[in-house]
Parts: sequence; structure tokens; C-alpha cells
Amino acid sequence: MILSPERRKILTARALDYQANLAEAEEFLLERGISRELAELFGLGFVAPGGEFANRLSIPYTTPGGVVQIKYRCTNGFHHEGPKHVHDDCPKYLYEAGTGTHLFNAQVLIHAADLVV
Repeated sequence: MILSPERRKILTARALDYQANLAEAEEFLLERGISRELAELFGLGFVAPGGEFANRLSIPYTTPGGVVQIKYRCTNGFHHEGPKHVHDDCPKYLYEAGTGTHLFNAQVLIHAADLVV
């Protein structure tokens, strides 16, 4: 699926808005061994209450042309038993409508050395 330049701009703007709320997800990330610095490197963010994907971690898929997908991860502690998501009425992940599915960091497969991290 090819997104229009306008749709990419919209997704990129959303990702930047969510990144401004990253502090809200810091505890959730630290419990999973993800530092704030690493979260910032990958553009992770948090959707504030009241949004379409409220109270979820935002995980953008960014290409040189901009953001082409945002995945939203449930962060509600009551929906987890340890690291396992167990709440049937709340999907672990939600996606932006009409953006398709992408393999994260696919270019590493093309230009990989003997070890891929």
C-alpha cells in the first residue's frame, strides 16, 4: 500500500504529538528494559487520554519519506499478568486504518552483515 504524501504528513505530525507525551509511558517502558533515550531514538510516544487511541504507547514506522504506520500498544497494567497481555476486550495492539502492515527495519535485511541486531 502506497500512502499519499499528505497522509504521511498527517501520520508524521501525530507521531510528533505523541512523542511530546512520552513521559506518560516512561514507567511502562522502564519495566520492559526500554530507557527514555532508546524510546526517543525510535520515536516512541504516548497517546493522552481523550484521543482515538487513548492511553496507548505509540510506535511509529518511519521511512525516509515520513511515518507510514503507527502501531498502538496497550499500556493498561490491569490488562497484563507480568509481561503477558490477558484482557480479551482490549486488543494488545491497534493500528491506523488504511495504512497496511510493515516489517520494521526491513532495510537491515538487504544490507545485513553476518550479524543482525
